[in-house]
Parts: sequence; C-alpha cells; structure tokens
Amino acid sequence: MEVSCDAGDAKQVLIEELAVKKAVKYFRNLGYAVRNVGNKKSYDLECRKGNINIHVEVKGTTTGGESIILTPNEVANAKGHRSALFVLHSIKKRGRSGVKGGMRFVLNPWRIKAHGELIPSLYRYVVSETCPR
Repeated sequence: MEVSCDAGDAKQVLIEELAVKKAVKYFRNLGYAVRNVGNKKSYDLECRKGNINIHVEVKGTTTGGESIILTPNEVANAKGHRSALFVLHSIKKRGRSGVKGGMRFVLNPWRIKAHGELIPSLYRYVVSETCPR
C-alpha cells in the first residue's frame, strides 16, 4: 500500500506525461512505430523499426537532469534488453496546474553501466496508517 499526502504528486504526473509525449514524438520522427506500455511494463515505450525493438525509459524532471531515480525493475530491464533513455529536463512549472518546455537528453542505445553510475539511494517504508484528511 502506498500512501501519499503530497499535493505535488499531481504536478509530477503532468511532468511525466509531458516527457512521454515528447519522447513519443522524438522516436516517431526517427521512423519508429511507438507504443506506450508504461501502465503494463517496467519501461515506458516500445519502439520498433524493422527488426529493431527498443525499450525506452522516459524520465521527466524540473531539475537539470544530472541524476534520475530508477526503480529496480527499470534497472533490470535496461540491463537485459536493448534500451534507450529519454530524459526531459528543465521542465518549467506553469501556474498551479501546468507544465511546459524542457530540454531532451537521449541515450540510444543506453548502456546503463557504461553511461553512468548506479548509486543505491532509496528505501521504501510502508506505513500502517493513512494520511489524515
């Protein structure tokens, strides 16, 4: 069970949606057939062109994108499949309910061990109570 009391979660969803939208456009412009599989798989996009199949991990952030958070499943997927990393960074928050802009950084192919350093940085804590309403 995950409990969140952070109103910023809605903004993060918008950031992620913007990043996925721009990643889809980027890979389609390169001639790939693109499927959004983020709600079913541990990666976000499946991109096919001929006999090439790429699993794309998409990250969106308001930071400069120097580091990103990856789940264990995202790491395992990147290690086990032909993968690409699409980061939309420097996204601007617009008002109370919007986001815009961003600059892209793409590693394709993404060789997770060669292109960066994995640093353990998170613990998951499951609370037994819900947030006060």
